[in-house]
Amino acid sequence: MIDRKDVIQLISLLSLVSVGITVVFSIFIWPFFLTILILSKNRNWLLDLMHNDDDSEVGHNEMNTIEYHSSMSWSNNNHQHLLFVIAISIQVIHVTALIWNDYPYLYLNRFAFIPIRMCLSPLVSIITKGESVREKTPSWFHCVTTDLPQTHNVNVLLSSLSKHVRRDLKRKIQKFHHRGISTKTMHCNNISLLQDVPIIWEHQQRTVQQQEGVVGNNESALVEFIKRFLVYFLTTDAYIDRYYDKNGKLCALKLFHGCGRTFNNFVYFCSQAESQSGIWHYNHVRRLLRVCMAHTSHYDYINFSCHQDHAKKCAGCQKANHDNDSLLDVLYPFQFYKEPPSNIIHVTL
Repeated sequence: MIDRKDVIQLISLLSLVSVGITVVFSIFIWPFFLTILILSKNRNWLLDLMHNDDDSEVGHNEMNTIEYHSSMSWSNNNHQHLLFVIAISIQVIHVTALIWNDYPYLYLNRFAFIPIRMCLSPLVSIITKGESVREKTPSWFHCVTTDLPQTHNVNVLLSSLSKHVRRDLKRKIQKFHHRGISTKTMHCNNISLLQDVPIIWEHQQRTVQQQEGVVGNNESALVEFIKRFLVYFLTTDAYIDRYYDKNGKLCALKLFHGCGRTFNNFVYFCSQAESQSGIWHYNHVRRLLRVCMAHTSHYDYINFSCHQDHAKKCAGCQKANHDNDSLLDVLYPFQFYKEPPSNIIHVTL
């Protein structure tokens, strides 16, 4: 018998992928079809562009009339080629602008689809929860009321953690600062395809290699990349912590947002060069401090999702087993995302 939860997850996944890909393609290729539509409705303008003879002069004698109609026949046969060339040229300019002009061009194109993007956000919770159940992997979390103090001081936060966890996190934070890594927090509406996509692709290649032990398995990496990119590209009401190496080059991305009474530590991407630089651990403590500042007035739980079990266990997270439905429902609520309080967004250690 088919489980109802499996059906819901499948429908959610198909909806997210189908609608998400449609939105992405619409953002990337709308100028091509719009150009075709506009120029097709103004076909006479195209023909005039291709044939600039004056009708009154052509009609003076039979020979000119025959030449005119012959020329017009040639124009009719070639007008589609010109139409296609114009549309392709505009399309190339559009894609180039999306890649190179983050603001305002890419911003405005994504902004136009915010209502659809917003409606897709609850589906991500269902899919992520279903992934944990299907793979029988635990989700990791912190309970704000029992695990964390209400404080603005990172030292007070660290002192509330176990000795082993505190020592490990302090060492990783020192390594982070020693590497000269800087950080900037921006709204998810302000992404950069030119900078961000290479980081996402590199991270997914490395993750697939670690999980499957297969070097260069680009097929699996591509599937994972598409799923993560859709979530990253379509997310609304979230913020991104952007990390830069000592040369000012982007090396890591981390999304976070609120969902119900849960603070979500969202998708994480890091370059190979800085994968051992303590960015994840710095980011982990940063999340904890953010919720300590907001505390129970806004959130009851911090959800660190599934996978990377060893790192999350060593960082002091609690485990929610895949069969704990009541707890998973709280960690993955079927609700729209909401932006975190403004006072906890720009937090550094």
